[in-house]
Amino acid sequence: MNRRESKFGLKLRRWLKAHPLGYSATFELKDCSNKGTFNFKELKEHQINWSTAINSKRGILMRQLGGNGEPDYTYHYDEPAYIAINFKDGFEIITIAAIITEMATKKSLTHDRAREISTYSS
Repeated sequence: MNRRESKFGLKLRRWLKAHPLGYSATFELKDCSNKGTFNFKELKEHQINWSTAINSKRGILMRQLGGNGEPDYTYHYDEPAYIAINFKDGFEIITIAAIITEMATKKSLTHDRAREISTYSS
């Protein structure tokens, strides 16, 4: 995670605390606050694969780094996997399925289009 994504993580944590989802989910964070669009090349294949597995019926076992008392492993099965994208004037939380659909026909995502396909907006 780079510095901008780390700062975005703090912003997302505050938002989630104020707007609890009521269910478990994972978030891959991306920051394009210094640009007007999100280039899909910034979402790596292994990140797509992890999110797709988390959202699947077969699930995935994830090793946690630990150190703060969290569990050693977490298992994610058929649960929402989101790509959270920080734009200049807010962020959008979009399902991996919606991102994959957009990637099939586009090279990048504008904030306006992200708002249209997002599950949650700030």
